[in-house]
Amino acid sequence: MSQVVFILGAGASVHAGVPVMDSFYGEALRLKRRGDINKADEEHFANIIYAYESLRRLYSNFVLEPKLSNIETIYGIIEMGNLIKIFPDLKTDEEITKLKTSINKFIVRTLELKTKFALTKNKEVISPVAYNDLVNLIIRLEEINPSVSCSILTFNYDIALDFILYREFGDNVNYCLDKHNNKKGFKLIKLHGSINWGLCQKCKEINPISATRILHERMYQQAKRMYVFPIQISSLLKKSICLKCSKKEISDLPLIVPPTWNKTEYHVHLTNVWWHAARELSTAEVIIIIGYSLPESDLFFKYLLSLGGIDFQGLTDFIVIDKIDKVIDKYYKLLGREIRDDKFNMENSVKASEFRPALKHIHTLLKSRYGIL
Repeated sequence: MSQVVFILGAGASVHAGVPVMDSFYGEALRLKRRGDINKADEEHFANIIYAYESLRRLYSNFVLEPKLSNIETIYGIIEMGNLIKIFPDLKTDEEITKLKTSINKFIVRTLELKTKFALTKNKEVISPVAYNDLVNLIIRLEEINPSVSCSILTFNYDIALDFILYREFGDNVNYCLDKHNNKKGFKLIKLHGSINWGLCQKCKEINPISATRILHERMYQQAKRMYVFPIQISSLLKKSICLKCSKKEISDLPLIVPPTWNKTEYHVHLTNVWWHAARELSTAEVIIIIGYSLPESDLFFKYLLSLGGIDFQGLTDFIVIDKIDKVIDKYYKLLGREIRDDKFNMENSVKASEFRPALKHIHTLLKSRYGIL
């Protein structure tokens, strides 16, 4: 169990090139218009664009929040449409079901093309620099204070953070997929799944692709001529062999969960992940939230936080880093009086998307709590 728990939302990945929810659809559309989408994905992008145009009529009759350009909204309505087999301008169940595949491909490919990795002068692949700073801060804290351990809970699907953790800890990166948690190592708990997680069609186990495997793949060799480049890790899923049943039946659709109301379909696969997240929250002394705006559409985190923090006896600091007063106010209203009055720290002088300035604030806060960093 960890004393310091970081919780990261979409705002924390902006520095890595990942678009936030409100701009996601527009960024994906620009990728298609520039011809950056491969032929295999063109149909999926066309399906989502068609769905978007159909949904505009829905928005002319109803006032729905968030706005339609928010990918959470599109994903959520597609999930509902798939559940009840109703969707505007689509007549068959097969067409509606196909939308679910298309939204997965649409999100995953956009993330892969927008997340930028870089090469050093020594031809080493590195993640966006702010994530390196975060991991270095964690390593430094644990070195100076051996009694303190850290973990990261993230709502993000991308692998920019995974990559730097793999570089620093090797195979000792623990996604907490096993309830008994036999695997040791740094805990990176991805609450909404990940673009490098494939589901075995036979035994239904999650099979993550190690970020270090990229170094041995052709996609990396081709990228050596470039300074900044994307990594399309999901293309490796179909080539993988299940770690449990040794069958080559990994789905080529990464296991990602919609950041909306409907998570019931996925709970069988992600129960262990969520259970470990609650355990981490229950023992935390310091909780630091960066870039998660507590959207109204996602009740999941509110319930997880309240169940995981039933006691919160050891909690000393609940820190939210965000410049938007509306976000700070959401957390203020969510928390009970004891935490709100004595432990709630509003660091709203910097934007969560300005990750490096945010890390300076975190450094100062941890220094006062745990000593010199």
